[in-house]
Amino acid sequence: MSTATAASPSIAPDRTGGRIPELDGLRGLAISMVVVWHYFIMVPELRGTLHWALVPFRQTWSGVDLFFVLSGFLISTILLNARSSPAFYTTFYVRRLLRIVPIYFVLLLSAMAIRYYLPAIFSGYEIIPQWAYFLFVPNIAMAIVHSHGTGTLGITWSLGVEEQFYLLLPACVRNLSERTLYRTALCAIPAAILLRWACLGNLFALQYQMPCRIDALALGILCGAVLKSQRLRRSFSEHRLIILGVLFAGFAILAIFDLDPLTSRVAAVLGLTWIAMLYAALLLTALLAPSSLVARMSRNPALREMGQLAYFVYLFHDLIHQLMRCCVRVELIAGLLSISAVILLAGVSWRLFEEPLIRKGHSWRYSPAGRWKLKPMATQRISRITP
Repeated sequence: MSTATAASPSIAPDRTGGRIPELDGLRGLAISMVVVWHYFIMVPELRGTLHWALVPFRQTWSGVDLFFVLSGFLISTILLNARSSPAFYTTFYVRRLLRIVPIYFVLLLSAMAIRYYLPAIFSGYEIIPQWAYFLFVPNIAMAIVHSHGTGTLGITWSLGVEEQFYLLLPACVRNLSERTLYRTALCAIPAAILLRWACLGNLFALQYQMPCRIDALALGILCGAVLKSQRLRRSFSEHRLIILGVLFAGFAILAIFDLDPLTSRVAAVLGLTWIAMLYAALLLTALLAPSSLVARMSRNPALREMGQLAYFVYLFHDLIHQLMRCCVRVELIAGLLSISAVILLAGVSWRLFEEPLIRKGHSWRYSPAGRWKLKPMATQRISRITP
């Protein structure tokens, strides 16, 4: 699987106060999967030596799908709650800009500076034009040139996917009825499968284009539909173990036979949707079954902390790993030291840089003078966000 198969955790929805523990934990799980994949599973020396021991971690590249499911659910829920606000578009995009752009541009500028001193770790940098990164369209450029360029910036494809999704979703929420929105999301799932089938000749288009990956985002939107329907909530709760069992079985088959979109047409066309369905089921389980193992795990303090730091870790983990490998030749030690370094830097970035920007973004409200306020998702129980 390509080094660029991690996804961006960055773009969680606007919140006016607090956080949802279970969702932070799932985000932490997703970024942990991304780090494990890049630091250990993708390293040829470790993959060869620990071949069978790494079987449970072979699908950690699919942290991308968990991030997309979370984004689809969280962003659509926020926008649906705010759809009648007179400041709907302005507030949404200002908050997204302040959350996403500053630290992302720090990554791009850092890469440009480091490249002059350590060009070896930026092999392939010239393949993708710089303007594509700054305009959030590296995924489109990658599909055109059939390459993800330099590995340290290859992960930016998912930011392109999410930014393009954010250009589409607000207009749909604002102009479509809720029922039509959910039906559109449902139709997007088979449409993505068909598009991936049509793109089998270009795996970079298959993996990195927003229309080809919209099924995971759409499944996140549909999780909101389940939470809003008493009938669907009851049905999922009654059949939850069967659903999870079947989806986990398919996931295990993909892991045992080491199938991914680069090695298997079935995994490329159908496997991505299957994995996204599993993550949607885990999301619903975490929210609807608070005593379940999934919910308890997602409330783990370490995972929740990783979820909070996920954006920085996602953006910078590969760059820091490449720099560490220049100094430490033992791959396992380089990976462990990189984890420590990226978490430390992420904590500093959160407290000094990211959190103040988020607070500034929250000064933009969905209503003037607080006359119509978006209810804080993090302080609502599920029963309060569903009729």
